Amino acid sequence: MHVRLPTLDFSPFFREIERQIKSLGRSAQSYHTDPQVIGEIARDINLSVSELYSLAAKEADQPGGLLDKRLTSIGLRSEELARSHPEVLRDLQRVCGRCTSSVTCANDFARSDGLSDIPKYCPNEQTLQAILQEESNAASSCR
Repeated sequence: MHVRLPTLDFSPFFREIERQIKSLGRSAQSYHTDPQVIGEIARDINLSVSELYSLAAKEADQPGGLLDKRLTSIGLRSEELARSHPEVLRDLQRVCGRCTSSVTCANDFARSDGLSDIPKYCPNEQTLQAILQEESNAASSCR
């Protein structure tokens, strides 16, 4: 029996999880109940099962995604990052999903339209700064 998963507006990370689920050839019901399937998905995307559950729960709580907002605020797009540095994007998503400052981050975005600085509390700050520096170096070498 083939069960179609509903089409939802997943962030790129969760579209990858959806792709993994579909590729396993399992029904949506077994996805929710079969620990082996969950373990396979987690391994395929280089996460522990608890990290996968934690990220899924956070994504459900935060439509629009704080990481996408953070990337946009500094002039980056997750789609471009997924093409140029998929492993880095996956790590950014994992770290953001486990962040203990998500309420502070969400409040920052709620208070301001133009956050262009990466706050020190952000656990992805150094990685994001490195990406920005790399882009700046690439742009200056093209001139």
